[in-house]
Amino acid sequence: MKKRLLFLIICIVLLLGALITRLVFIQIVDTEKYASVTAMQQRIRLDGINKRGTIYDRNNIPLTGDTQEYVYIIAKNKIDNKIEKLFKSINGRKVVNQNKRYEVYSSTTFDNEVAYNLRKNYEAFIIKAERRYAKDQPAVHIVGYINQVDEAGACGLEKDYNEYLTKKKKVVYASTDAKGNIIPGKGITTKEEKTDSGIITTLDVELQKKAEKIMEESNYNGAMVILDAKSGELLSSVSTPSYNPYEIEKYLESDNTEFINKATQSLYPPGSTFKIIVAAAALEKGIVTPETKFECKGYEEINGVRINCSSLKGHGILTFREAFAKSCNSVFIQLGMQLGGKEILDMAKKFGLSEKAVLSISGEKKGNLPSLSDCQGAGIGNLSIGQGKVLVTPVQIAKITDVIANGGIKKNILLVKGTTCDGKTEKVEDSVSERIISQKTAETIKELMAGVVDFGTARSLNVEYKNEDSGSKMGEKIRIAGKTGSAQANYNGEETVHGWFTGFLPVDDPKYVITVFVQDGGSGSGAAIPLFEKIAQSLYE
Repeated sequence: MKKRLLFLIICIVLLLGALITRLVFIQIVDTEKYASVTAMQQRIRLDGINKRGTIYDRNNIPLTGDTQEYVYIIAKNKIDNKIEKLFKSINGRKVVNQNKRYEVYSSTTFDNEVAYNLRKNYEAFIIKAERRYAKDQPAVHIVGYINQVDEAGACGLEKDYNEYLTKKKKVVYASTDAKGNIIPGKGITTKEEKTDSGIITTLDVELQKKAEKIMEESNYNGAMVILDAKSGELLSSVSTPSYNPYEIEKYLESDNTEFINKATQSLYPPGSTFKIIVAAAALEKGIVTPETKFECKGYEEINGVRINCSSLKGHGILTFREAFAKSCNSVFIQLGMQLGGKEILDMAKKFGLSEKAVLSISGEKKGNLPSLSDCQGAGIGNLSIGQGKVLVTPVQIAKITDVIANGGIKKNILLVKGTTCDGKTEKVEDSVSERIISQKTAETIKELMAGVVDFGTARSLNVEYKNEDSGSKMGEKIRIAGKTGSAQANYNGEETVHGWFTGFLPVDDPKYVITVFVQDGGSGSGAAIPLFEKIAQSLYE
């Protein structure tokens, strides 16, 4: 009996010792862990607030998350039909939110009277937070947008680099009571499980805004692409019409043209801009020089099919230099028949017209080149002047232009310079350079393109040095090399003409490549050149 009693006492002592040890461990050693768990049970997670990593421009200026907004959290049981009018008065929007107890609204506008009303009558909680996108989000077709339901990237860089942009792990909480109601006075807690992560692009946000403004004020639909001529980096890419990433459902009832990035995702006949390719093939083959003479009678006829020149009366006798400057169809068709379809198609492939032009971007079209059989008979005439089945994107035309600016060297266009996470930056990939035509041919085409501006179809173009830091005389005209294009096409079942102008400046030391495409704009001279002139002039002010 004594032994049993002793055993029982020992067991009780051991159990008490273990219990005391466990309590000490919980209270002292693991106090932070359990306090955190308790706190988590007394908080609700708030959706609809920017938690993703940042997308930066080339100068580390944020393209996303740079705008502040006011977030309003209101219990669903207090919502009535009057509240929508209140938020409408401050351009507020309802944010997709998974919480069953609360609705979340946001607005970039703060109004004291509205805020007072919301606090008094609806017991609203108001916090200031980052807004993912600006009201007029720059480079929206490049940046893309996120799915409001799961906050994952839906398109653009948001989708392509979703893995990096979700490493930030930023979570926003509100303190609640046992029933899940937000406790007044406790405020909102922001917790970042990791430091900021994101991507650094090659874009220049200030230049991007200028280009967007010029395109929007023109009331044209189209695209504008600006490259750093030496590096091949994409400085700006504009597509119109645009869209608001917070109002996606609004555009779903349209023909969805707002979502299409015309610079990279739409294919168009290049028109006379394709004559750069034909000229390169002819010069490389040695069948023409700038002084070779031709005759233009106003048209060329192949197998009974007549293809008109821009001058219906004909240009008469002219040199190849003059034919390029005046964009003479007759001369280029004659040249195309001498070259043959294979030579032209091979040169087009060298310039990249059957491949993607930009690194690190999804959804880009590769362009379309006709088959060799399509280049027989009248087909060679259409190919020689950039019509028929040859289709390109504006960014491909910019890439062609950059080859000439770089003396015959082709470079892939860069958009993303690198990724950043935990304070470390990692380069994504380098541009690959390849010589595709001789430097002599490139220099000859450069002068032919300069002739287009000096005395040809772009002679109205005028850009001057207006910045003392340029090192040149103020008011001095900048020499530009370029090529106009007027491409016949079928748009929405009707015949139309798209306008092109692509070029680089200054001629002697190219710094910028600019390509302008105007959908349904008529001639390149009338529609595209004025837009080129405005954005080019802004670079030297």
